[in-house]
Amino acid sequence: MATIVAGKAPFEVAITQRAYVANNGSDSVSVITSTILVGTNPNGVAITPDGTFAYVANNGDNTVSKIVTATRAVGTIGVGAEPNFVAITPDGTAAYVTNGDDGTVSVISMASDAIVTTVTVGSFPNGIAFTPDGLHAYIANDGDNTVSVIDTATHRFGNVPAGKHPYGVAIKPPSPGLTSFSAGLDIRLAANPKEDFFRLEANFTLARGSRNILPVAEAVTLGVGPYTTVIAPGAFKPVPKERSEESVIKGTIGSVRQEVSIESEGSNSYELNAHARGADLKGIANPVPVTLGFSDDSITARVNTGERG
Repeated sequence: MATIVAGKAPFEVAITQRAYVANNGSDSVSVITSTILVGTNPNGVAITPDGTFAYVANNGDNTVSKIVTATRAVGTIGVGAEPNFVAITPDGTAAYVTNGDDGTVSVISMASDAIVTTVTVGSFPNGIAFTPDGLHAYIANDGDNTVSVIDTATHRFGNVPAGKHPYGVAIKPPSPGLTSFSAGLDIRLAANPKEDFFRLEANFTLARGSRNILPVAEAVTLGVGPYTTVIAPGAFKPVPKERSEESVIKGTIGSVRQEVSIESEGSNSYELNAHARGADLKGIANPVPVTLGFSDDSITARVNTGERG
């Protein structure tokens, strides 16, 4: 790990191909390898989705600095009193700025760099985040222990009680959007349930535009009939291959010896292979429900298997 010297009292950082650091104590934004002078006491900084512009909330002079990331040219937009944070809508059409001293949010049009509306929210608003579809903005109000929810189409809002002095807010990412799941299943039942065995070969796809799955970092659920296992985040290990990367887990969970692999085939398509010995499959019958889940999203296929005893 390396340490990079920035300006005085750095407050927040945003990333494109470069890192932009808001230096609250020196009235500047540091772009790693260079520094750009902005307004007074810069706090929050946000990058447009296409990386073209950086917007910086300058708490000390009630402005937002707009930086052209390619040329580092700086423009200034007046906003409310003591702006704290800025966030860009997912479609890149507007910037929302929380103004702490007057309890408002300034909505700036990206097309004109003009304020199109000012929304009065809770007391001393700070952090702000958008839902992935851009339909709502959530604002943490430090002064009255609430979160304001703004409808970005109408700019109407409501307040939701929160804990003491809420400061930041983040939106849980969407589920991966499992859209199809097909499987082939082979089962061997033994006199001793500890020797029951299954082998599963499956393919699944994600919805277009959904987030990618990351087996090495999220919980994976696999169910075959009465048997279900939850593979904890970090249990899978990446195995680089010539044209893709495969995530593999080998070992024992409880008394079940199993191996599971998930490999990307491109275009949101994946292949899953699993086999396990010691899974109690007593009472299993066709069609067998086979379930695959990532985080809070799951999909089930019903598979006929030629079970053998």
